[in-house]
Amino acid sequence: MPNEVYLRAHHGLTSLVSAKAATRLLDATLRSRRHSPENVDGELMSRLLLGPILRELESILPQDGLRHNLGGLAQQLRRLNAAPSAGAEALPLPEAIVYFDKSAPTLPAALPAASEAALERFVLAFAHLDHVRQVAVLRQGGEIILARGEGVDLATLARLGLLGLKLLSRSGRLHTYYLAHSRGQLFLFSLGVDTIVVVGAPELTIGAVLATYARLKEEL
Repeated sequence: MPNEVYLRAHHGLTSLVSAKAATRLLDATLRSRRHSPENVDGELMSRLLLGPILRELESILPQDGLRHNLGGLAQQLRRLNAAPSAGAEALPLPEAIVYFDKSAPTLPAALPAASEAALERFVLAFAHLDHVRQVAVLRQGGEIILARGEGVDLATLARLGLLGLKLLSRSGRLHTYYLAHSRGQLFLFSLGVDTIVVVGAPELTIGAVLATYARLKEEL
């Protein structure tokens, strides 16, 4: 059974990402250090939050607000012992973590457009990832110019993409949008004047998607 440190860390992360995403992120990070939800202590968890977990989430959320939130959560966890928990219902809830977003400099008015060949490389690379259902390229006006896979009809996908673009524009210099649901996941990646839309199953690994995006960006 997960101990109190793990449960509090998970609860804190759910203010930033979905519960399933928080579970996947915590479990994968602990496994890579040969620890488990049962034996992790507050000191180790605080180092993980400010190290690999912070780096994993920096590509999804604004960095200033993210560091503030994870820093506060890490301070709480350092004060905890690693004694096995009697159950989640017996735990007092940790303090609420408030998300602060610091405005970033305004983007230049004119953004370079990616070539058609580059867009095709992005679509094919994402489409070959395990548990990816659908990939599309969305223009600023809402037109889908390239698509691969099945799952959501293109009109609905365009509406979801436009909604995500509005959220991106409100957040200043934010290039990635992520949404998790019990039935799937949605990623939006800004690429010049276009947006890459990735729809995945709940089992899709966030790290695999972000690593693919980073690699493709370096190849541009």
